[in-house]
Amino acid sequence: MQYRFGTAGAPEIELPQKPDQWRNSTVSRHLVLAGGGGTYVAFLNPPYRYIVYSATSGHWGMKAGAAIEKEGHVIRHYSCTQKRVSIISPDFLEKNNFHEDPDDTFLLP
Repeated sequence: MQYRFGTAGAPEIELPQKPDQWRNSTVSRHLVLAGGGGTYVAFLNPPYRYIVYSATSGHWGMKAGAAIEKEGHVIRHYSCTQKRVSIISPDFLEKNNFHEDPDDTFLLP
């Protein structure tokens, strides 16, 4: 598993550098929301966290995207605007034994 950002074939960021070492630099968490829920995976590169999420709520429907945090504050956010290809499901996280994120401060943008 790897987080990539930038142009296809020439990404600006690749985390982790070696894709097979993803367990050392990723955490995840389930989100409980009114009328729904969600999940996210955070790729850690202190002081930054690159967070990919998907969630559903009775208030606003489906939401997915990526957020970049620096020292706990969202400094950039990208919403998914294309047709959904997949979601980050709790089953996926459990099946792949993700470590739970000890920092539970992430709020959906």
